[in-house]
Amino acid sequence: MRRVLILGGNAWLGRELAQRFMERGDAVTCLARGDSGPPPAGASFIESDRLLPGAYSAVAGRSWDEVIELGYEATLVSGALAALGAAAEHWTLISSVSVYAGNSTPGADESAALVEPVGAEDYAGAKAAAERMSSDSLGDRLLIVRPGLLAGPGDVSDRFGYWPARFALAGNGPVLVPEQDGRYVQVLEAADLASWLAAASVEGLTGVFNAAGDIHPLREVLTLAAETAGFRGEMVSAPENWLLEKDVRYWAGPRSMPLWLPAVDAGFAQRSNAAFHAAGGHVSELDQTLDRVLADERQRGLDRPRASGLTRAEELELLGLLAAERACSRPRLSRCGLPRGVARCMHARSDDGVRVTATALSCLLAESRGCGSNTPRGPFAVCLHARRREPSPSNGRCALEDVYGALRDSDLLRPSRSGRHLL
Repeated sequence: MRRVLILGGNAWLGRELAQRFMERGDAVTCLARGDSGPPPAGASFIESDRLLPGAYSAVAGRSWDEVIELGYEATLVSGALAALGAAAEHWTLISSVSVYAGNSTPGADESAALVEPVGAEDYAGAKAAAERMSSDSLGDRLLIVRPGLLAGPGDVSDRFGYWPARFALAGNGPVLVPEQDGRYVQVLEAADLASWLAAASVEGLTGVFNAAGDIHPLREVLTLAAETAGFRGEMVSAPENWLLEKDVRYWAGPRSMPLWLPAVDAGFAQRSNAAFHAAGGHVSELDQTLDRVLADERQRGLDRPRASGLTRAEELELLGLLAAERACSRPRLSRCGLPRGVARCMHARSDDGVRVTATALSCLLAESRGCGSNTPRGPFAVCLHARRREPSPSNGRCALEDVYGALRDSDLLRPSRSGRHLL
């Protein structure tokens, strides 16, 4: 019976690994603090804080057929190598595709340049440093695995699962999505990675591998996620700059659009996984992954607090802002003579017409402003001239005083009892 030691084996990927090794008949020991809960039934658990002296005393002095390192902080990696490196027949380091120095080249493989190894305050640099330390210590006994986006039941990052969960939660309502052209997704189920790692351990596989899923356009992923969830509402696409202006973040974390990346980083989700496939790596079909992820999301709660994405309240607020701005920027004449978008922004009617609010006027001016600070132009200028039955200049421009005059002449500026004009 092979003996396998997983350093930090109680969280999501660690539990998957322990389960797959035990299914092969291996004796699995997990060493961790235990903050993430117990390991799977059947695995031995040693509670230990790896930052403290003597952290490995309970497992040192034994021989191990496999050691899997899930940590990346320099103190954790160096301590484990010093205590256990000599006694391990095979060692697997879980790194990340984040170690690559650039993300602009689609199809880049494991030979691409890495970031400079630095301290633990920088995730990518710390992962690169862990690779270097492990390689220097273990030589040809080392397997370095660089996973990309992982997904599956139990995913604590909430990135991939955000989309099927949000489409299911929205039902017939709208869902805010980012621009999708030129964006891609590579997703690999944690269970698929764990199964491959267990087989690779038995085979004694060494070297460096990108453990990434197959490449899918983001549009395809979102469309299939919506279909999986039975979504019948509208996907409302927001421009990149607009989302950034509203403090919506890329990729992951609170108030983010999960899986969304800058166009310049499109290569991050288009890395070559040819070596992974050649070494027996399996990638589940996208629809199957979505089915399993959605079932897990429903079980955990579609409206639960999430580590990544927008809350539904945040999303609806953004949708409202986007709709209002788009309404104001697409003018068509309403019965009152103003663009319909502006009329919709006012949300106030009386028997004798529309009261122009300050918000509506500022919207009108902002959307029609030209090169000069006081130069409205375009459809709004045309509309206002038409209201006064005057020909619009060929270039669609009019002076700011004409805007005020058009509103005044149209009786949309109403005098108050004090004689002042009210908007």
